[in-house]
Parts: sequence; structure tokens; C-alpha cells
Amino acid sequence: MPVDNSPRPSGAHRPSGAPGGGGGVSKALIALIAALVVGALVVLGIWLFGQGDEDEPTDDTSNSSSEAGGDESEGDDTGGEHMAVPNGMEAEPAGVVTGKAGGPELIVFEDFQCPHCKTFEEMLGDDIKQRAQDGKIQATYFPMTFMDRDMVDHSERATSAAFCAADQDKYVEFKDQVFANQKEDGSGWSDDDLKGYGKEIGLEGDALSTFEQCVQDGTYREYAKATNAAANEMGVQSTPTIYLNGQRMELSNEEAFLEELDSAGAPKKADASPSAS
Repeated sequence: MPVDNSPRPSGAHRPSGAPGGGGGVSKALIALIAALVVGALVVLGIWLFGQGDEDEPTDDTSNSSSEAGGDESEGDDTGGEHMAVPNGMEAEPAGVVTGKAGGPELIVFEDFQCPHCKTFEEMLGDDIKQRAQDGKIQATYFPMTFMDRDMVDHSERATSAAFCAADQDKYVEFKDQVFANQKEDGSGWSDDDLKGYGKEIGLEGDALSTFEQCVQDGTYREYAKATNAAANEMGVQSTPTIYLNGQRMELSNEEAFLEELDSAGAPKKADASPSAS
């Protein structure tokens, strides 16, 4: 019989699953696969750990922004629902009310930079103030800021300062000082000017310090903007604009103005708000 001398595979190189292999190769393959799986898990774990490190600063940043935003919102008196409101005044601006209800109701719309408003105050300011102090009329002042142009904020800062004075029950006195010191060149007032008027109207001690800080911080600048917006919504387009019992007055002369004011009675409910007529 012929002898088959062709090479036969040894046990060490026998294909996997071949009879008599003793499972050596299978175990090696399994071990290799297991090692690869373990390695993959290690790599995955390292990647996930790295993602955790990256996410943590993101969370911190998010929390930091949220807290900063919250602090700014709660401590920010310049707008939105957290807008600072002067003492005793409405969140929706309705002017600075002086005098006594039950008689003629006068509403005065002015801009501190308005030259004609200064003239009006020089002619009739004391008469209106005296009648309000005597309880003969109710005079409401609406300071406006529409004359601020091209990054100029003189009216807004002066109005904010006037509301600071209103906190001390000194709005009218402060208003008089601002108009008396209105500058013909339109250069406005510095914060030091506005703070200085606090002394001129008789503030001292803690009241003066509080007023000066209020002016320095511009506490009521957003309220000043809101007051101007409220006046615009009423249809006021120029200053001075005066309403008596809801009807616009013609500013012809001082005598006629005071005569009309003194002869007016209390307004009817329908006349309580300014009318375009």
C-alpha cells in the first residue's frame, strides 16, 4: 500500500475546532477577545470620565450665570419687574402728586432741558406751588426725557435725581433748583451739580447722604424712562403741556392761566385723565 508522506498539521497549529486540539486555540482566542473587550471598556470609561470633567465646568458656568443673572435682576433697579419705584409712587408712573384732591386737578408735563418749561416755571411755578400747598388744587408733575438726543442723558439723570428728591418729599423744591440752573448751552448737569442741589433744598444728615447715593447710582433712571413713555401714551408731544381737569390748557398769558385755574371746580370722573381735545 502506498504511504502518504504529505505534511500533517501538528497539534500546536491545528485549526480551531479540529479534533484532538484540546481547545488550546479557542482559549487563546477567547482570551484575546476578552482582553479587547476589557480594553474597550477601559477606553470607554476613560472617555466617559473625561466627559464628566468637561460637563462639570459647564454646569458650574451655567449655575454661575444663573446666580449672577438672579442677583442682577433682584438688585437691578433699572428695568423690568424689578424697576425701582420712588417712595409712595405707583409702579406704573402716574406723576408726582402734590396738593389736595377735591379741587381743580392740574397736570404739568415738563422736560428739565426745555427752555420754555423754565420760562413757564419762572412765570407760574410759584403760583401753582402755593395753591397746591394751600390745598386749593392738586398739581401732578410728569417729568419727561424726550429732549435727550445722541447719547445725551441730561434729562434722564435730572429726572432720576428729582425722584430721589421725591423720596425725601422734596420733588418740587428740587425741580425748582434744576430749572433755575438750566444751562443755555444745553450742557446739562453733572452728578455733582445734582447732588449739590440736595443741600440747596435743605437736605442734611442721613437724608442728604441717602439722596446723594441715590443720585450717584442713578436709581430711578429706568423709572424716568417709564414716566416719559407714559406721557407719550397720553399723547403728549411737546413741553410744557398743561392739562386742567383732563383738558389741555392754552398758555396765552399768566393772568388768563391763573383765572382759568382758580375758576375751575373739581373734575368729573370722565375728565380725570388728559384728553387730546
